[in-house]
Amino acid sequence: MLHLSDQQWGKITESYNPEIAHERMMRLVEVVGQLIETHRSHSTVDTIRIYLGGDIIEGHDIFPGQGQQILYGSYKQAKYVSMTLASMILGFLRFVRKVYVKCVPGNHGRIGKDDPDSNWDTQTYDLIKLRLSKVPAARLDFPDPGPWYQVDRVLGWGNLIVHGHQINGFSQAAIAKKAQGWIDSIPEPWDYLFVGHFHTLSSCVVNNRITLTNGSPESDNTYAQETMAATGSPVQRLCFFDRKHGMIADHPIYLGERVPNRK
Repeated sequence: MLHLSDQQWGKITESYNPEIAHERMMRLVEVVGQLIETHRSHSTVDTIRIYLGGDIIEGHDIFPGQGQQILYGSYKQAKYVSMTLASMILGFLRFVRKVYVKCVPGNHGRIGKDDPDSNWDTQTYDLIKLRLSKVPAARLDFPDPGPWYQVDRVLGWGNLIVHGHQINGFSQAAIAKKAQGWIDSIPEPWDYLFVGHFHTLSSCVVNNRITLTNGSPESDNTYAQETMAATGSPVQRLCFFDRKHGMIADHPIYLGERVPNRK
């Protein structure tokens, strides 16, 4: 299970732009393929589930001055990122029998309020699906994008997928509080919560459930450095599941150079 979120495709910083984003996504395909082959030495791995977790598009009117931090507008972002993500999915089909895709929209793609249909993420997902329309259904399961959440059943286990902007503040307490509310307010039962939005890889146990917060492929986020004193390496999350135990492996896949901290 590969969690892809917060690519914010049109963004430009000193160390991130759409070209770098494309290179990192293509590198991700090869690393995931290598890990699949490693796990095949002791188990059967024949499918991959891809969770597109929102903020695929950077948007252009989320905060003042954002227009000066993007290379091009939302339409071109959707056009180019859909090409890359479609190529990624085709790349994964070299390693597995079938790919399953689940999608939720983020907040950076919003056009107005939180209508999922008026969101550039949702439109990007439709473009990806259109580019893959000739892939046989026996090899690709790509349903229409859903509402603000999805629950995916994996070998009997429930994975709740949200973007994460519904959570007030990034802390384990805030995530746990929201997770406790979603246990009853979301009708489908779930065991794992997959969250994007915060650009920080983390995990937390909430009684009998586990929350998994994803990183981001981007780097050099000046907003996070200035307002939240936060930074991190570009990273996405890959998990392996089995029927008996649920999640049995959690791999952070780092997409940039990472070196030890020094005084």
